[in-house]
Amino acid sequence: MQDARSPIQGAELWVPKNDQLVLSSGAYGPHTEFARVSARTRFRLGEGLPGAVWATEKALVWRDLSSHFVRAEYASAAGIDAAVGIPWFAGRELAGVITLLFTVTTEVAACVELWNHDESVHVLRHGGGLYAHAEEFARVSPLVQFPYAAGLPGMTWSGGIPLVVDDVRTSSEFVRSELAARAGLKRAIGVPFYRERKVVQVVTFLGAETRSFVGAFELFVQAEQGLVSKLRFEEWEVDPEAPAAPASPRAREILAREARYSRLPIIAPGPPVMPQGSDAPRSSILVTLPIHDGVRARAVACFEF
Repeated sequence: MQDARSPIQGAELWVPKNDQLVLSSGAYGPHTEFARVSARTRFRLGEGLPGAVWATEKALVWRDLSSHFVRAEYASAAGIDAAVGIPWFAGRELAGVITLLFTVTTEVAACVELWNHDESVHVLRHGGGLYAHAEEFARVSPLVQFPYAAGLPGMTWSGGIPLVVDDVRTSSEFVRSELAARAGLKRAIGVPFYRERKVVQVVTFLGAETRSFVGAFELFVQAEQGLVSKLRFEEWEVDPEAPAAPASPRAREILAREARYSRLPIIAPGPPVMPQGSDAPRSSILVTLPIHDGVRARAVACFEF
């Protein structure tokens, strides 16, 4: 049964502490019981999705959370049925694991894709993805690979900072534009992930023309005067009746500065928002990613899901 929920139902950052991964920050929308259980959950090397990413030091996509997912019972109750785990490096060492919790029972077309650098042939290969209402797009994407500076993944790789394509349906540089148009996809964002000084992976987010699951995005870049906003878009309206303060550009700037200095992602609950086409507000999720190339801070990407 489909509903109006966002495909992203939660986001987390797990960091090593002694011989376990512990929750550093997280946001789960309305799923208070899942949040409560997650706060006291620990993962050993190889245990659960965060532990598996820790052990392999590779991004993983789990489309079935019924067996090895430690919080499977609570995920099922919350309607979470798939997840992506992404390693976060500080230099060469793994400093954390990001998990994005996903549902396909939604009316919103959405894709989250992983593109891994294959050093042997110097291309980005499809490393898995989660797709809602984009079946043909999902079937073809694993067959595609991107050389340096080609397509959204390749251009993100070569540029070394997040990249936004406002309309993939009309972009000559988006090689799957016809498939994207048939799926109802429009805006895409590519984010590079570094290990030491190399981009080892690019993660792409593709949202629908209406009711996009990426409600807001802001990119800050490093300048002589510090972080400055380079690009910003807002898809959603903040609920005017909500008592909480909106995630204003100033609030995103504060999170960006904090992430810039800590060199760790920050994940936090966002304000109630009114997505396009919705008649009821819902909680949002803020994900702030500092992009560091091993030598200097390049940019900070702030998402609102």
